[in-house]
Amino acid sequence: MIINRTSALLIGLSLFFIGVVYALRALMSARWPSVEGRILHAGNQTGDRTVVVYEYEVNGKRFEGRRIFSAPLAPADRLDVQKYEMGARVRVFYSERRPGSAYLERSALLPALLLCGIGILTACSSAFM
Repeated sequence: MIINRTSALLIGLSLFFIGVVYALRALMSARWPSVEGRILHAGNQTGDRTVVVYEYEVNGKRFEGRRIFSAPLAPADRLDVQKYEMGARVRVFYSERRPGSAYLERSALLPALLLCGIGILTACSSAFM
């Protein structure tokens, strides 16, 4: 399959903007406060996708979460489920503005920045096609 200049440019710009969104999400959520939570369920779904369900409480209100990372660039499918045994106490990071939005692990900024870089390289390479 041959990719023309326009396609390469659009793919590159898309990757760049997705990387920017994920980088901003990782940066903003790095300052979220945390509370203690409890694992309700942990296991693998069809396709080896790891699912972790946890509960936590903020200002007397109970919430349930499923997000493991703040940005979806982390390899959740390779997550060690043993770390999240049912009933285990965990640290839950949550948004002060929307306490129902939470995650268990801080996402690294590097994968998002790499995605931005790949997007820029792809977009720039369209000029030489």
